[in-house]
Amino acid sequence: MNNKKYSIGCITICGLVAVALIVYSRTSGEIGWVGVLLLILLGVCIVYSILELGDKEKKIKRFLTGLFAWQKKPPSESDSKYQKRQNLVTECEREFYVLLYLAVGDGYAIFSQVSLNSIIDKRLQGAFRNELFRTIDFVIANKMTSEPLVLVELNDATHKKAERKLRDQKVAEICAAAQMPLVTFWTTDTHSVESVKAALSKYLG
Repeated sequence: MNNKKYSIGCITICGLVAVALIVYSRTSGEIGWVGVLLLILLGVCIVYSILELGDKEKKIKRFLTGLFAWQKKPPSESDSKYQKRQNLVTECEREFYVLLYLAVGDGYAIFSQVSLNSIIDKRLQGAFRNELFRTIDFVIANKMTSEPLVLVELNDATHKKAERKLRDQKVAEICAAAQMPLVTFWTTDTHSVESVKAALSKYLG
């Protein structure tokens, strides 16, 4: 009860100090040292009132948060940790998708950028499941049942690097073990509808 009385008293003093500060600044035209003292007194009264009105630790945090909130600029899109990609596939992949579509016809579904773990299941669950967390460029599937029929990789020059070769080798081993056909095309080669159709024909019937 006493704490509440003290707090009410401090709030009253804060109001009086604020009024005195306004009057002084308007009459003198500047804050001056008296104004500075009044500001300090006002701050002390506010802090004391906050500490006496409930949980001190929470009140201090709330007061400091409000005190310095004005210094924080509002978040902008450039400050975001994430941003939306402009394209799902590269320009080269988009052009090859058109070739695939023309080669396999309208009887199949073509999916791009599909995770290997969406195509192949690992029978023994446990360690090393992350080896399926690799992305396949294209998946050609049965249009009615969505059964994956053949996987297509479109490799550029970066796949000649040692780490990419290891990745490609591992993907090939997994596909072979799962009896999942995998056909690889290179961007350095010249492709046509007929050449793509010929490479995929034995898997699509």
